[in-house]
Amino acid sequence: VRGPVATCSVRGSPRLCSENTEGRDRDGNGEVCEWRDKRGPLFRNVPLSAMPCQSHVDPALRLGMVRATGVVTGADIARANESLYADPHWGEGFDEFWDCAQIQEFVVRPEEMAAIAEMEIDEAERIGPGRVALVMTREVVQMIGYLYRRLVEEAGRPVEVVQSLEEGARWLGLPEVPAWLAAPVEAGRMRGAGR
Repeated sequence: VRGPVATCSVRGSPRLCSENTEGRDRDGNGEVCEWRDKRGPLFRNVPLSAMPCQSHVDPALRLGMVRATGVVTGADIARANESLYADPHWGEGFDEFWDCAQIQEFVVRPEEMAAIAEMEIDEAERIGPGRVALVMTREVVQMIGYLYRRLVEEAGRPVEVVQSLEEGARWLGLPEVPAWLAAPVEAGRMRGAGR
């Protein structure tokens, strides 16, 4: 019997708390969402402005996109996932295109990736069977991508780790790299911040 890998200490949920994905205390009671496993905290929400991941959904392409830069944690990946799936433009079966080529440091433990994969398996009906292309150019980051691919196989989602945006677009069957991902990141400010 498969059980939750981690649970949220505030909501008691075995998946991500969509009520608190922006890292704010929405109901004013001082609660901060924190994921825990039997050894203690895995990750907790931080203010949205500190997030190194930005997401965008293009319904015409049936595609959710994420650009990750700088130092990225398991919490950042979890929030980016939930941001995609909670977006009103997201539809079941959309593909995902993650640009992780600009990650300088990936601070994520295997149990964090397991919690993210568990959420995806539990939410497979809402997410759908779309494919996931992960652009990862650094070997250490690719290892996390391969771990993620192995963990979500149960959900039936094809995942491919690729070396470039162009390779990812080809694998997803897109005629070109989507403009949102192709746009350069502004110095000191992530392109697409605030959607």
